[in-house]
Amino acid sequence: MNNKKAFSVLEVLISIAIFLVITGMILANYKKSENNNIFRLQSFDIEDSIRLVQNMSITGQKINNQIPGYAYGISFDMVSGAYKIFGDKNDEYKGHFNSDDLKGPEYVVNNKLYFASFCGLTNVNRLDILFYSPKGTMKIFAYNYNNGSIDNKSEFGQCNVSLKSLRADGIWKITASTSTNRIYSIYTN
Repeated sequence: MNNKKAFSVLEVLISIAIFLVITGMILANYKKSENNNIFRLQSFDIEDSIRLVQNMSITGQKINNQIPGYAYGISFDMVSGAYKIFGDKNDEYKGHFNSDDLKGPEYVVNNKLYFASFCGLTNVNRLDILFYSPKGTMKIFAYNYNNGSIDNKSEFGQCNVSLKSLRADGIWKITASTSTNRIYSIYTN
């Protein structure tokens, strides 16, 4: 009788092939999962930033060592993919960010993501959400801002900031509602 005590070359090659196929599947899923996590975390950052501004208005926090005289706000810019926190000192421009306001931190969305729409509209490029002290009452304005002029300004009772990804499926909608002063996000395919 012939007892084999070693693997044949064919058995080793088959084992390596199976190992490589399994490793490839794991790595492919890892990259997709990483892209989905970047997408999810960015939407949560935006949601948290809106809540931060709401809390700042309730607690009367300072922006650049000053308490805004009128309202606290967050402004989203579809063109640059940025959003910034600001303090409206005097309501001179009736509910939108301008150069006279107190400037807080500015953030840019990840380069793999972009704002798809504001309030379901693709024909506006700016969205401002304002919170008025001391109760944090909310107002939402969407408009076009081009070369210093404002067009098509509208006030909304509820609005979505729709965030899309170049590398992940679906849309994250960060919703703000003036009737409930509630801010939440939801993922849709």
